[in-house]
Amino acid sequence: MATQSHQNVNQLPLVAVQYLSGDVMSVSCFDREDETFIVLINQEEQYSIWPEWKAVPAGWQAVAGVQGDKAHVQNYINEHWTDMRPASLRQWMAEQAQQGDA
Repeated sequence: MATQSHQNVNQLPLVAVQYLSGDVMSVSCFDREDETFIVLINQEEQYSIWPEWKAVPAGWQAVAGVQGDKAHVQNYINEHWTDMRPASLRQWMAEQAQQGDA
């Protein structure tokens, strides 16, 4: 595959120059330190941070009363999501353990 040489980078937009130089900065709303986040939870009791201005995706709901900077919502998740297994797996494992006890 042939690569093009961009000798005249002064004629390229700044974003293209950053891309070509490997100096691309992320602009994702999830990476912004000044963003306000909420905490989401799904039916499997899995958690996620989410920008408060974005529509909540299907299958998720906002945890009432939890909103703030990224550190605040991540702390909430760390305190409340102590078992990474989906709820359905935890339930199945508990049922298997009960059957084994019978």
